[in-house]
Amino acid sequence: MDQISKPFDSYIISYVTGYPHDCVITCFNGDAYAGRMIFYKENAELPPNVMFNDAPSLHFHSHHYDAIVTILRYEKPLMLFFVPASRTGGIVTSEREPVGEQEGTGMPQTPRPGMP
Repeated sequence: MDQISKPFDSYIISYVTGYPHDCVITCFNGDAYAGRMIFYKENAELPPNVMFNDAPSLHFHSHHYDAIVTILRYEKPLMLFFVPASRTGGIVTSEREPVGEQEGTGMPQTPRPGMP
């Protein structure tokens, strides 16, 4: 089976306690469920990525949360993808982005290793 791609245009963030994970970001395309990203505690072993309700269920450690929320806030259009054969997946922009599109618009600067 090839890559499964699910575009989305809105999301709900659920930060929780008492679970093996810290947070779930549930994605929607209009009113339709498009997938979810689950953020697990750093010491937890990640379960494999799977399809859940015909959409990607992607599993990350919590240190990826801030980067993914930044993508959600500043990029569009977006989609989740999942490759069943390798159980890999991710969040990607679904169209080409012009270089420098966010220049000077208030997007926080990401520190680069070795740079002030």
